[in-house]
Amino acid sequence: MSGRSSDQIHDLANHTHDLIAEYFAEARQIEVCRLASKGLEEFLEVGAFGGGVGINLDRIDELDFPKPENTSELDALEASIGRWRQVFGEGVAAPDLCECLATLALCQVGDAVHRLYYQYDFQTLEYVRRKAKTVQPNDFILAAQAALSALEAVGRAERLLEARGAITSAGEQEQAVTPPVSSGLGVATEQTLAERGDDARQRSERARQLATLRLANRNATRAAVLAEWDRDPQLQKMSHARAGVRLADWLASQDLERFEPRTIAQWISCCKKTTLQRR
Repeated sequence: MSGRSSDQIHDLANHTHDLIAEYFAEARQIEVCRLASKGLEEFLEVGAFGGGVGINLDRIDELDFPKPENTSELDALEASIGRWRQVFGEGVAAPDLCECLATLALCQVGDAVHRLYYQYDFQTLEYVRRKAKTVQPNDFILAAQAALSALEAVGRAERLLEARGAITSAGEQEQAVTPPVSSGLGVATEQTLAERGDDARQRSERARQLATLRLANRNATRAAVLAEWDRDPQLQKMSHARAGVRLADWLASQDLERFEPRTIAQWISCCKKTTLQRR
């Protein structure tokens, strides 16, 4: 990360978190389709016209699919890094997985520092240094959890680099031998590979279009939620968790995609930390 500017690191962090969010959003949509196909409507949140529009949050804990409660950000990132171009298109250069892991580690370190040393001033509406006596035991617990998550991210990046080094070393010692192929078989193989390549490109393009649409809807909802939070002083006085619950209820009355309170609380936290770091 030494070759990246602060703005580039912020941009990579935002894209990395969006990629992780897209992984969970797609996993949820797959689960919705599975439930609908099996007629398990009791697990679905049914819309006004009888169509399943989401998962019933009262029963979500009974379902086994990837979600933030059972899948870490690191696992989600590793599972979805190969879909970077499908999600963001060709305009955003795909980073190395190690760079994304390092970025997550920096974010976790920032969370730990932020938890212990800063608090929100409701009079000036900005973050200020907090006094040591205001730090609560729970703040130390959450800061320690963030620090441990940062260590885990760094450890995964180091193991990945070590594995790559071992593979490179083995490849240099033993060159693969390719058997000769007859001309007729070679033409047939090339045609088969070309057809598979066309199918793969079509599937990739469809997936990219769906991901782009989901990301646009998510960004629109996030912008509206943060604007509402910024507009309402009462929301700003609440904890992120309580504000998330209140804003999730507010979303239900808007023509926007709905998200869980936990996700909304994360948006608020990330927005406030980014504002502080840019000062």
